[in-house]
Amino acid sequence: MSHVVRESIAHPIAPDSLLKAIQCFGHQRNCILLCKGSLAGALALLVCTYAIILLDAGEWLSDQLRWFLSLCMYSAAGIIGWLAGLRTCFKKVPVVDLAREVEHLHPHFSELLLTSVQLRDSDGSPRNGADCLVEAIERQTLRELSFVDVSQLLPWSVLRSRTVILAILLLLFAVLAGIPSLRFPMRLVRALVPFVELETPTPWFLDIKYPSDREIEIPADQTLQFELFARSLHGQWTAPDEAFLEIEEIESGNTQIQGEIHKIRMERQFSDADLYVAKAPIGRNRVRYRFRFDKAKTLYRFVTPLKRPDVVQFHWEVQPPSYMDQAIQYYSSNDGDLNVLSNSRVRLSIQATEPLRNAFILLEDTITGRSNTLPLTKVNQESVTELIGLGEERWETSLPAQSSARFQVHLESMKSFQNEPIRNTFSRWHQLTV
Repeated sequence: MSHVVRESIAHPIAPDSLLKAIQCFGHQRNCILLCKGSLAGALALLVCTYAIILLDAGEWLSDQLRWFLSLCMYSAAGIIGWLAGLRTCFKKVPVVDLAREVEHLHPHFSELLLTSVQLRDSDGSPRNGADCLVEAIERQTLRELSFVDVSQLLPWSVLRSRTVILAILLLLFAVLAGIPSLRFPMRLVRALVPFVELETPTPWFLDIKYPSDREIEIPADQTLQFELFARSLHGQWTAPDEAFLEIEEIESGNTQIQGEIHKIRMERQFSDADLYVAKAPIGRNRVRYRFRFDKAKTLYRFVTPLKRPDVVQFHWEVQPPSYMDQAIQYYSSNDGDLNVLSNSRVRLSIQATEPLRNAFILLEDTITGRSNTLPLTKVNQESVTELIGLGEERWETSLPAQSSARFQVHLESMKSFQNEPIRNTFSRWHQLTV
């Protein structure tokens, strides 16, 4: 700086020499404000993170409340950082205001610096007074600047103190992360990441034996067994006598639904004290489930039911007895029940919800209780379209009509599960009344 002053005394100074000196102060000031605001926001973020971790460790936070507090934490950190310096950092400050700020920080200039700036226009030409007078004032101002270290006027001590506090908090993070029982890294992620389902840190090791996959597909309308293995991580805790399975329907077809949460108690096995078992029915809607063990809860898992084949329509072809002298009659229904005269000739055709590999009817006489199996044969596709006007496949067989009976339709889908065709194992009984 003294070199600049000596050069300006020997020669006429450049009009922007003083402006450059003030603008240099402005750049340093912006850097200070940027660091100051960033450090303030980081400190606010760390303090709020510690608070959320403390509340989470005390099991006072639900997932929704934790997510809300995480959003509030980021908002508070951003607002504090913005107000602490980032707001002013991104604002363009006029040179006159910078000169006034320097004079305010160091009264040595006695408004000389502000006067020097105000004597020139933005293009460098003198605003008032002769050039020699303006240059004389500028030389005096530069001479005074040579005795002042402008960078020392900036609040570097604030940065040093906040940096030390930030380093202490980060060091505390490292210390807490080294304590295994706290599971601090998991709690830190839970505090920093909202709207993500995360496992609750507990002193238990939980291993889901069955279903082992996070998402599985199984045939619908069956009972599924759930198995959970639990063990203390440090061998200091005795496993409780019970655990719970929470299961909820979440999707019907392609529609999202909000089903009732069913809480099922899991039984502890005597053969393996660390194994818990429960059974739950799986219908035709997609479900999600999770395990609750002591104060721990697992992440949600999903079961997607595979539709079983079913009969959508029954088509009857009935030839009345010869003594009735009537033409063949055709009926269609969804329930499959039929009333006919004795000794009629009855032929049944069915339409299923999906292509079939095989189909048969289990016929049981209501008087004798004797049962009989009647295979269904697939009808030629062209005759199906001509007869009922549909492009779906049809299976048919003949039924005896000597006495009343009931029957079940058993279907095997073309789709397989674990190398076995999917069947309609829960077929209802239909009535053939003679």
